[in-house]
Amino acid sequence: FALRDHTAAILGVNVSRLKIVPMEIGGGFGGKGQGGCYLEPVVAALSRKCGQPVKIAMTRGEVFEGTGPTSASHIRVKLGATREGKLVAADCTLVYEAGAFPGSPVPSGCRTMLAPYEVANSFIEGIDVVVNSQKAAAYRAPGSPTAAFAAESVIDEICEQLGMDPVEFRLLNAAKEGSRQPTGPVFPKIVLG
Repeated sequence: FALRDHTAAILGVNVSRLKIVPMEIGGGFGGKGQGGCYLEPVVAALSRKCGQPVKIAMTRGEVFEGTGPTSASHIRVKLGATREGKLVAADCTLVYEAGAFPGSPVPSGCRTMLAPYEVANSFIEGIDVVVNSQKAAAYRAPGSPTAAFAAESVIDEICEQLGMDPVEFRLLNAAKEGSRQPTGPVFPKIVLG
């Protein structure tokens, strides 16, 4: 109902005056969960203006061009580990570009970057930066791949410095049932293998 609610708010009408008929399924590349709407208010305004139903059909290229770019990001990861390879501390800052309005995928990056690991002491700061550009949109696990790449790259560097096998390091530090995620929730049962 988010699409209906956003469209009603943009047009200044009651939600009961709108009928949303979803047609496209699959292939959303993350954009369907973004919570924003781009074409729907335009279609509704055109329909109201001409007094007839209106449909806009876009090619895949037009969808990509019309919904906004993915977020630019700057991520700083500082991890501490013992000589035995146990992760003991994390200090991370994720800065994501939102475009013209707040709402970058920085929360997803914060939730996922250290999620596979048990880190006793962690601080993760997420910053949503508004800039003078098109509103950022979601593509393929918005916010998560860049954050995971940053954390995993640092873990690879730690493994190299310690002379430790990267798989062994990751298994040693893997989150377990009852591990607290850096963002607060506790993991339920986890099965590896």
